[in-house]
Amino acid sequence: LARVLMLDARFIGRDRQLDFRAFYNRLGEAGADAQALLEQFRREELDNPARSLLGAAQEQWINAQLDESKQRGHTWQVFGQQVILGEQRFGPGLERLLPASASRGSQEWIARNQRLAELGLSWNQDGWAGYGAARARFLDTCADRANNALVLAGDSHNCFVSNVPASAAGRLAAIEFAG
Repeated sequence: LARVLMLDARFIGRDRQLDFRAFYNRLGEAGADAQALLEQFRREELDNPARSLLGAAQEQWINAQLDESKQRGHTWQVFGQQVILGEQRFGPGLERLLPASASRGSQEWIARNQRLAELGLSWNQDGWAGYGAARARFLDTCADRANNALVLAGDSHNCFVSNVPASAAGRLAAIEFAG
């Protein structure tokens, strides 16, 4: 019925996580050049195909496992892994949910992450969203090689359910349950 694949998204092959605070500070200083800075950041850092969350060996192993699972006629391919796959963006107006007594740090954190969402960026760079090209490769692999990909994620201290599209044409690549 299913092939269960346990991934390591923390230690094996993982490149250093991006620091959005440094980017955000540069963005605030960029003024009229903010769009160019954003495009440069996406191209050179966030979506750099050389950056990896899983490493080349694990990506190749996933491909082989999915091919074998499909050949065996498994209905589901279930991935257990540590970090959120789906996009995590703050919606507009979230600051209204903060109590008046919220600390300045909390207010700044909400404002910064709302601004990142306006730019089309996830607030959580510790998950797959911080590894744009690696995420696209994984999602395209799921869309092309899996029958029904189900991703189980953790370490978010929240609960999420997501339909996760492939990078091309918005086709569904996986369903994610995160806790």
